[in-house]
Amino acid sequence: MAGGLLWLPVWLALGGCTPAGGAPHGNAVPVVTAPVVQGPVDNVIEATGEVQEPVEARLGAEVSGTIASVPGRVGAAVHAGDVLVVFDDRPLRITLQVAQARLAQSRASLETRHVAQERVRLRSAGVLSVAAEAGGAVSGTEAEIARLDMREADASVQAAEADTAAAEANVAAATLDLQRTQVHAPFDGVVRDLQAIRGQRVGAGTPLLTLLGRGDFEVLIDLPSAGAATDQSVLLGTPPQTVTGTVGGVVPGLSFARTQRVRVSVPTPPDWLLPGAVVPARLVIGHADQALSIPRDALTDGAAFVVHDGKVSRVPLTVRWDLGDRVVVEGALQAGDAVVIRGNEALTDGAAVSDATPAPVGVPAR
Repeated sequence: MAGGLLWLPVWLALGGCTPAGGAPHGNAVPVVTAPVVQGPVDNVIEATGEVQEPVEARLGAEVSGTIASVPGRVGAAVHAGDVLVVFDDRPLRITLQVAQARLAQSRASLETRHVAQERVRLRSAGVLSVAAEAGGAVSGTEAEIARLDMREADASVQAAEADTAAAEANVAAATLDLQRTQVHAPFDGVVRDLQAIRGQRVGAGTPLLTLLGRGDFEVLIDLPSAGAATDQSVLLGTPPQTVTGTVGGVVPGLSFARTQRVRVSVPTPPDWLLPGAVVPARLVIGHADQALSIPRDALTDGAAFVVHDGKVSRVPLTVRWDLGDRVVVEGALQAGDAVVIRGNEALTDGAAVSDATPAPVGVPAR
């Protein structure tokens, strides 16, 4: 008896409703229907992607010294050549001045030795000339001493030239160290980590900051199905923070996880798109202006049941796109056809039905 009491309200809720297509029949199966919709449809794949690490530079101190100022800021976008950290350059300026003075001395000494070399060369040349012409007028010892004087003068000049070269190298090194008191951005990027502190004394090689490149970002996306193609547009992010990327590469086929991997390039990434972040991705892989779509629940074994004059007809369908709760289909359907979405589990072609579809809110049931 209790079972009958429970069954009666269910029957009243489904079978006792007034059918939308006419008076109820005694053997009619109560069903719920929904209309076939025709119109423009996008075939959209939604997934998530991971922003890949761009070019990265870890910049450190190239000289020892005290940090005078830190123009760079964490998260700031910078351009190649921008000054990020500045050292106190006064000690190195003094070092450069000393090196320049030493170079001036070396050059002066070299010039003096060039003059001495020329004097020795002239005197020795005269001695050797006389020795060659007069025979015994100049002893062999005197000629040999003249030759040794020339060799000594040449060696003295070579030593002075080496000393001058070393002094020039010291000036170049001091100049380079002075230039290194300013740390510049090697490329366009964003400051991620900053360890430099004003007034801090650091040694050469001490890490100062990390700079991320602002070239093309790449986002790797594993799509739940195939269909992506090179040069397709992909919308990344969540409104209002969105950016459009382009599919730069597609891994052919599906992986063991039944996903397709694509590489999306973002030429001008916004500041909120950071390496390692996981972002939503929306990819339109198809569009139809007059697509026929039905609720997924209307699809049974590759077909849908269409209600007409209190009976159903089984219409075979081909699923073109899966839109989640709806599917785009091809078959003998027309816009506005009523397809069964509830009660179609055991229907057969030609079965009598009573439409128990609830009337829209504010519209009286027929």
